[in-house]
Amino acid sequence: MDKTEKTLTIPGSLAAKGVNVTPFVVKKLEELAENGGGTLLFEKGEYHFYPQGTYNGFFAPCNNTSGNKQVCFPIIGSSDITVDGSGSLFIFHGKVFPFIVSESRSVMLKNFTCETYLSPVAVLEIIEKKDDGFLCRIDKGASPYTTKDGHLLFDREEYVVGTDDRKLSLHSLDRMKIIYLLAGDAPSVRTDNLAAPAIFTDAFDLGDRLYLRYRDTDTGIHCPYDIGERVVINLGERRENALFFFENSKNVLVENVTIRRFGGMGFIAQLCSDIRICGVQTDKSEHSDLVTLTADAFHLVNCSGVFELANCNMESFLDDACNVHGVYTVVDSICGDTVHMHLGHEQQDFFSPFSESDRVRFIDPTNLEVLAEAIVKDVYICGMDGLKLNASMDFLYGKDRVKKGFLVETPEKMPDILIHDNIFRDFPHIRLSGMGKITVNDNTISDCSKALVLYDLAAYWYESGRIKDADIYENCFVNCNELGGDSFIDISVSGFDRESAPKIHENISIHDNSFSKLRNFAVTAAGVKNIQVCGNTFDGNEQDEKRIRIKN
Repeated sequence: MDKTEKTLTIPGSLAAKGVNVTPFVVKKLEELAENGGGTLLFEKGEYHFYPQGTYNGFFAPCNNTSGNKQVCFPIIGSSDITVDGSGSLFIFHGKVFPFIVSESRSVMLKNFTCETYLSPVAVLEIIEKKDDGFLCRIDKGASPYTTKDGHLLFDREEYVVGTDDRKLSLHSLDRMKIIYLLAGDAPSVRTDNLAAPAIFTDAFDLGDRLYLRYRDTDTGIHCPYDIGERVVINLGERRENALFFFENSKNVLVENVTIRRFGGMGFIAQLCSDIRICGVQTDKSEHSDLVTLTADAFHLVNCSGVFELANCNMESFLDDACNVHGVYTVVDSICGDTVHMHLGHEQQDFFSPFSESDRVRFIDPTNLEVLAEAIVKDVYICGMDGLKLNASMDFLYGKDRVKKGFLVETPEKMPDILIHDNIFRDFPHIRLSGMGKITVNDNTISDCSKALVLYDLAAYWYESGRIKDADIYENCFVNCNELGGDSFIDISVSGFDRESAPKIHENISIHDNSFSKLRNFAVTAAGVKNIQVCGNTFDGNEQDEKRIRIKN
């Protein structure tokens, strides 16, 4: 038998509650890697994965928390690997990190359903709002919790998530309203540069109710939610794990996978080429959950080749359904041919967006004008926080124009994006950017804040991506202001108002789509050259130019 045709089987006898299948999977994947490839085949059953026996290693998923990860399916430095679940259910316990594909090629993951043993959110019922705090209820059976010294603490299978060492994010499922909850004294918790407002409280367990008393009743932010509004607490706010993480890998395919629930992102791919995700769906009905994923469903960073997302049926995320972008670094200084830079957000630590021979651009942040280009010769991360980079570069032009604070990006590390024949429901946005060819067609997108957001996100997350060619056609957009947005499709430039946005995007065509249940605008656009919006229908009628707002 050819070594790449080897098949190793996980027997159905391991499909029993309480049996930890993790060490068997880790060992067999290692054997397949040594063999040069093959298939890990599960006999159909219900398999449980615990932290004991995981592969442990340091990983740095961008826009997530870096650190040691306990991996159940480690595909590291491998090629021609297939994991076939045969329709099995995979249940993940504790802090395990389910799938990591690193430094690998030609990997296929297929035919299984996955979930976490505990729900990734706690449902918060607002009962009463007072001047000095608010009264709420959390089902202790579904989300066991205690309070101590003003802290709110949730029991999570061998560990605790609480406000003693972190903030917790609260999310309305009825509108785009997110706040951070801090309870008790937590000196180590950063409260600067937050993505949302924060309320400062002390928590008191009243038996069947929870009281959150404000620490500042005069000037502080109070509970913004209404009585009866659907609110959840994100217990995976730190983004410590993702369901699937791919890095420095090529030709990865995921197909016929169902996600019931997970705390974190669904898929992260960084510095990868040719990622295809087909026939993936969410199903929150098994446990009557309100949320399937507490962060982005699909998240791609500095990838290349082709990213295809097809025939998926996805719903109910606390963050973007899809986000494709690059990463800006920020110039600190230049010494000789070495550029000293830093990463802009703490959750980009130990991520290096550059590699040898990359062409990089230096951009003036005041107007996003490209003023210099260079070729990377070498790059390394320095500093204990993992946020500083040094890169030696050959400048092609403009070195004398580069100043401290300039943004640096790798425009060629952006894939062609093919998003077609999918259904997306109940989420904030789909964010797309980059110089690859973007094609979005034959999707049904509904019940969100905005269906498509096409721009970089330099502010806060330091996400890069000028659009050079986007074709959006024959999609069905329904009720895409349900969570409070002002347009179904929004094209803009972060950090600039509509009147002053520099025209960094171009060649965008939006045609032959149907827009239903319009409240405000179908399309808003600024910072774009050569945009075409035509042949669309608005609530069953011909396109109404009053529903389109383009800043020329």
